[in-house]
Amino acid sequence: MTHPLIQDRTGDNMENNTGGDPADAQAMFQEAIHLHRNGMVEKAMHIYRQIIAINPEDSDTLHMSGIGAFQSNDMTSAQNLLLRAVEIAPGNPAFRNDLANILRSSGQTDRAIHHYKEAIRLKPDYAIALNNLGATMNDILMYNDAEQYLLRAIEIKPDYAEAYYNCGNTYKGLKDIDRAVTCYNQAIKFNHPKAYINLGVILMDMGRQTDAIQCYRQALKALPDNTIAYNNLGTVLTSQGKLKEAIACHRKCLEINPNLHQTRSNLLLALHYTDEISPKELFKEHKKWAAIYALCINSPEYSFKNDRDPEKRLKIGYISPDFKTHPVAHFIEPVIASHNRTAFEVYCYSDAADTDHVTKEIRHLCDRWKDTCCMDDDKVSSIIRSEGIDILVDLAGHTANNRMGVFARRSAPVQVTYLGYPDTSGLQTMDYRITDASADPPGMTDHLHSERLIHMPNGFLCYRPPKDTPGIKPLPAHDPGSITFGCFNNRAKITMEMICIWSHILENVPKSRIFLKFKNRLGQQEKTRITEGFTQNH
Repeated sequence: MTHPLIQDRTGDNMENNTGGDPADAQAMFQEAIHLHRNGMVEKAMHIYRQIIAINPEDSDTLHMSGIGAFQSNDMTSAQNLLLRAVEIAPGNPAFRNDLANILRSSGQTDRAIHHYKEAIRLKPDYAIALNNLGATMNDILMYNDAEQYLLRAIEIKPDYAEAYYNCGNTYKGLKDIDRAVTCYNQAIKFNHPKAYINLGVILMDMGRQTDAIQCYRQALKALPDNTIAYNNLGTVLTSQGKLKEAIACHRKCLEINPNLHQTRSNLLLALHYTDEISPKELFKEHKKWAAIYALCINSPEYSFKNDRDPEKRLKIGYISPDFKTHPVAHFIEPVIASHNRTAFEVYCYSDAADTDHVTKEIRHLCDRWKDTCCMDDDKVSSIIRSEGIDILVDLAGHTANNRMGVFARRSAPVQVTYLGYPDTSGLQTMDYRITDASADPPGMTDHLHSERLIHMPNGFLCYRPPKDTPGIKPLPAHDPGSITFGCFNNRAKITMEMICIWSHILENVPKSRIFLKFKNRLGQQEKTRITEGFTQNH
């Protein structure tokens, strides 16, 4: 979004003043503009208020005062001042655009769209308003409309970096990756460093981690305190098993802004892959996350209006970003399918931004389905409470796109974490964690959890292979007489310490070999790093 612009008076509106000298008011306005441009917003606001006291109908001063209130994070005053400016000068497209910016920032999307369109009606070649309207359409996933407005903005202003950036976001949403990359590169060409970040996300999705790392480092050269770049760089470094660098990036990100709960969750996940932290220290890090983020949430009273009839069907809700082609789906699908529907009513809250055939299959298995990926934690918590969920089950833990904030808000009488994360949530509001005696031997790890551990008697995992899984073939080792070990896993888990252990196993099993397969494509540098790890330990 293009923020409201600081501009000079567009015309002398002092003819209807009720007191004071118009020339003096004009001089005061120019002084205020000078202060405003040089960052002295409060001093400028003081003068704006004096001018408005002289002439409450001065639309230019109302406009600039609204911008100052916006910059001071006084959204109510900003909106009221800009609305008044628009009422007085309804034909001014800049006023309309800046009012729309403030409405968009306040979450009033429909009203923002209306005023952007009015600004464009008044000035059809208004590239800034076209760009802002396109970005707003991206917000509500109306990518085809967004494309129309953004391409018009670029046509009017061919070097418009922000329009290229937003257009890249549009094509990313449309899954037109080639065009998205082209737009991001154009934005970079015209000096929009944030485009490096979104380009890095695409490259990461394509499995080009090394290129993604270069993008994030380029972004940080121009934006040294950009927390998104630090967070994403830490995430991609984790995926490459470069844990010291990854952890350092996440800690630097949190040093800049300690309240980034998703980054702190990413740090917790990365810490699981290193042997340089003890289980006790890891538990402390989980409690630290809760102390910094969860305990400061203004939760509603822990009272619920749920029906307390012991004979009723219990409403059980599962919440996950992974109701799609993802390992979690293969484990939770048979659980949902096997629920006793006379005893349970199954709700699924899906945060999956990208859906597929697996999403459709799970959706058909549950009684109620809700897409929640575009909602904030407050909204999701409110929906869960209103639907009277009795037991709410987290399937993500501290993995990507989790909803720990929903659980911190105590959204259901009973809250459980299960399956997607191998550790505690750290939350006092999470009642139970489902595990088994192999993963958490009774009495050994209980003190490392904020939840009560529930040990399933025959294993906590319930796996059903995909329907298109091929049949089981004869054991390959029967023909050549050699054993092939395999690991199809997250690259972050393949540490040098693990490679050392595997090397000793290979040495002690004659004619053996190992086959490694990763989700993301590895560059030659990474392949060399792994093979050298085996060679050095041979």
